[in-house]
Amino acid sequence: MPHKEDSRTPGQLRYDERQGIVLELFGETHHDPDNVLVSHPFGADEGITFFGIDTHSKKVSLHNCFLRDGQLSGSMARSKYSVHTAFLGTHLASLDDLCIKAIRAGFTSLDEWVWISGFGIKSDPDQKEALIEYKLPQDIAVDLYDSGKLTIGFSCTGISTSYYQKEVNLSQAVYLKYVPIKPMSYFEICRKMWMIENFFALGIGSPINESERIIESEMEKEIYGDKAVFPSIEVISCVKDWMSTSRVTSSPNMLFNLRDVEGDLQPYLNLWVRNYEGMKPVYHLYFSLANKTIIDQPNDLLNLTQALETFHRRTHDGKYLEENDYETLLAAIVCSVDKKYESWVKEKMRYSNELSLRKRLCELINEYCPDYTDYFGDTDRFISKVVDSRNWYIHYDPRSEKNAVKDVKEYVSLIAKLMVFLKICLLRQMGFGDEYVTKLIERHNPRGRH
Repeated sequence: MPHKEDSRTPGQLRYDERQGIVLELFGETHHDPDNVLVSHPFGADEGITFFGIDTHSKKVSLHNCFLRDGQLSGSMARSKYSVHTAFLGTHLASLDDLCIKAIRAGFTSLDEWVWISGFGIKSDPDQKEALIEYKLPQDIAVDLYDSGKLTIGFSCTGISTSYYQKEVNLSQAVYLKYVPIKPMSYFEICRKMWMIENFFALGIGSPINESERIIESEMEKEIYGDKAVFPSIEVISCVKDWMSTSRVTSSPNMLFNLRDVEGDLQPYLNLWVRNYEGMKPVYHLYFSLANKTIIDQPNDLLNLTQALETFHRRTHDGKYLEENDYETLLAAIVCSVDKKYESWVKEKMRYSNELSLRKRLCELINEYCPDYTDYFGDTDRFISKVVDSRNWYIHYDPRSEKNAVKDVKEYVSLIAKLMVFLKICLLRQMGFGDEYVTKLIERHNPRGRH
């Protein structure tokens, strides 16, 4: 532990996708009244930090460790902990001590999104001779305005040779590396990387699972002559259950991939990053739905409707009247009622100048989806179905019940249409033109496939 580095206990550290990171300690160190373990029993609010050395003499820091089970005293003392985050390559007492110069990450389907291979394979028709060539592809650099640089990089495993060569194993991997203009705290740079990864997740169109996270920190800096070297620190975090469902998506089945945006990757990505804070509620709702494998009626409908309404609020004025005209109208209405009702009228009129959900959806569909009648059918009927269903499931308004969607097949179809609607809005807001959005949507959601 950070405050007792001279006190050592043997143990075993394991990791798998279902249980996450598990630390098992063996030994009778728990009798020490100063030992932090004694003050962190089952159900503790704060996790413990452990320092360790692995079998390769590499430093290990385990943060937010919580006791799962075990016998804390006696001749067979042992304890088992769930570990939230492991840092391999450093002894780190507090995450606040980290000053990050760069972060690197890989995740599900990133290789397929990039769709660039360094392999060239030639073989004769008889399959008696084959020539396999490999050249590491050139990195792709993107300048993030006022933020730093993102690199899409390529790595390749080394070729092993033998006196008798029976096989050759060579594999290519793709990663993202973000280098900020100036060093960031761990939490700041992770938030930035998460924001960037979500751009790629939107393009991939299915759940992603981070396969690696490596950071470079000032605290591990080594000086060789006049050159500073920053050894890599690998970060492993506990894995959520839903992440194990992530699967590789083939390049042609993605909403968009590098080939679709290659010439405009920098402006698209910069618009995404620039708009992220304002659009974060919309993105959160979208990814919570895109990452699901089971339809949840009626919550999916409500969340999609909320995402579209929030999108309109964040990108449009959303008022019936100009503010000055509305204030004049409101003052006239308040003056026309008895003084004892003024506060009641003001409260009831508080949101009266904001567009209704129906009006917001009409504006979005007319602006972004004028040529999508094959998807939505009659747009007035489509919007009425969405609004009445939302009102029924939120307010159980009897006036909305008749037109509200209840049949499972109809519900699935409506959810699919709303997802297409939201994707179109997101792509347009990122800077994609009308014709290109149509091309991407056609490929990812063929018309009539609801």
